[in-house]
Amino acid sequence: MAGIGHTIEARSTNFLLTIGDDRKLTWASQNANVAEITLGSTIFSSGQKELKVPSNTMNQSPLVTDILLSEDFDEWIVLYKWMLRCKNRNGSHLNETKPISLTLLTAQNKPSTTFLYEDAWPTEMSGIQYAVDTDGSTVLTTTAMFEYNRFIVETANGERIDESYTG
Repeated sequence: MAGIGHTIEARSTNFLLTIGDDRKLTWASQNANVAEITLGSTIFSSGQKELKVPSNTMNQSPLVTDILLSEDFDEWIVLYKWMLRCKNRNGSHLNETKPISLTLLTAQNKPSTTFLYEDAWPTEMSGIQYAVDTDGSTVLTTTAMFEYNRFIVETANGERIDESYTG
């Protein structure tokens, strides 16, 4: 267990969201979540009592992020096209999945821990709300939701932790 001796707390504002291996899509994001992970349980019959024991299944919540939009709405258009390609592939959906990485940065803006969402695809994108009653300084965002098949944590020292970890 780590934690003793750490003096700098993690900040929720220091991160990068990157989509794809080519790193062309590194978007400004207002927030993003690290996967909520649930370990399943199963019933083990032990004589007079049934016991709950950990199962070998894990479930992760979708990745949800608010992406800041540029004036040309390129981020929204790229996501919309990606969703349409996923919808219209007729059986070759896995060809449209991409890795997504959420890289946490230190106080010195150096990469620390990276959360990888492999085989990811967009499942939901919020609408864009225009309003004439604002002062014009409101930044437009879209909330995007992604499903994925594999969740990996890469630590600052290069350790990769995934579902096959046995410790």
